Amino acid sequence: MTGEAAKVWGGAMEILDLLPARRVRPAELASAVDRAEGAGSEVLVVSYGPGDLVEPIAPGAAYEWEHYLAHPEAYRARFGRDLPLITAVIHGIFWREGFPRFILREDVARLFADSSRPKLRAS
Repeated sequence: MTGEAAKVWGGAMEILDLLPARRVRPAELASAVDRAEGAGSEVLVVSYGPGDLVEPIAPGAAYEWEHYLAHPEAYRARFGRDLPLITAVIHGIFWREGFPRFILREDVARLFADSSRPKLRAS
């Protein structure tokens, strides 16, 4: 889910909290998925804030919220790396022109090209 701590995020979490769910950080997703494979009914809920969705283009630069707001052109999406692990996306983050898109066409195309049946479902 994108939009950590925003209004859409809060409403979605109210619903997801009714499920047998476990919250994990984006950095923990791969290992949590490995442990959960075949486990059955647990839903992994991952919240992505802006710092989890983008990274600086400049090598060695660190993500900084204020810099991101002032210079969105200096950042690129990094969310596509996690798409192979994700079944559903609840997109609850504000976006406006000039800022990086988080889900790129090429990431989705690669996902469906690399797997005959990816976890992510599109409708």
